[in-house]
Amino acid sequence: MIPKKLRIDKDKRELPVGLSPGFPMTVLINRFSAFSYGFIDWHWHDELQYCLVLSGSVLFLVDGRRVAISEGSGIFINTQRLHRIEPENDGASYLCIYFSAGLISENIKGFLYSRYLSPVLADPTLAFIVLDKEDGKAGKILDSLLEIRRLRENPSPGVELDICSQVISIWKDTLQCLPERSGEKTTYENSERLKKILRFIHAHYADRISLGDIAALIGLSRGECCRFFQKTVGQPLFRYLMAYRINKSIDLLLGTDKGVAEIAYETGFNSQSYFTKCFKALKNVTPSRLRLEYGAQVDTPDPEDIACRGRTGPPEGACRTEDLRSSQGEPSTRAYNAASE
Repeated sequence: MIPKKLRIDKDKRELPVGLSPGFPMTVLINRFSAFSYGFIDWHWHDELQYCLVLSGSVLFLVDGRRVAISEGSGIFINTQRLHRIEPENDGASYLCIYFSAGLISENIKGFLYSRYLSPVLADPTLAFIVLDKEDGKAGKILDSLLEIRRLRENPSPGVELDICSQVISIWKDTLQCLPERSGEKTTYENSERLKKILRFIHAHYADRISLGDIAALIGLSRGECCRFFQKTVGQPLFRYLMAYRINKSIDLLLGTDKGVAEIAYETGFNSQSYFTKCFKALKNVTPSRLRLEYGAQVDTPDPEDIACRGRTGPPEGACRTEDLRSSQGEPSTRAYNAASE
């Protein structure tokens, strides 16, 4: 699956499209499709986010917790929470509304902010709230989301005032849906650890990556680091890295005229043949075939292209995740097979 392209800074913070300083809110509909994008990768943003599933079922991974939301229900995601979104079935779609807390109160030292916003925004244990369509209070929020969509699609004079009224109503109802405090103290800490790992991988995916480096980055042992990532993200660290490299290679395959061997090297592989093997395992198609089917026009370079350039690195056929895999006790063939699951 190809991830949706987001405007993201170096810290994985999303910069939502459509926000403006004068009226910081936006409305959009995400539709998952084999012809558009298959998931929305890990990111976070300062804005508050409300989602309403319009069709199918959508899986939200927020701060290491997984929650499936079915058609008609929704979810509130708190500010600065790391999350990933993917469909559970074909044709899934959802309405997404972002807005800044400033739409409710811009004065962070004022009464409204301290009384009604700060208790939620500053709560390290409150990552999200599920909005069940069968719950009366949550149902009011879901109705307001649809009303905001209607207002944006059919604007009239003073529409911003109407939207602000709906936003305030949504927030008032959200306060009524707050769960009992669970006493969990590690949720926010885990989110920050995961941000560090993803930031490192996304900055160095083309380099040799050591599990020891990542473990030291977040202050855990190698074993603890592997277990933390598996529990939080739901897949092994090496598999996430492999999938990320493959998805970056798709950008180059479809957006440039670089040869396949060159792309393999630029995304962390030292062999076109191994790159093709891993690519086919994850995407069920070779890089050249995907490029041909989706309209790119480039050559298929000689497999010896990389070697002729005198590049150094792991032996022929190795990916630069070798240090990471061997540190986890995973032989290369097993790592490759796991990546195809």
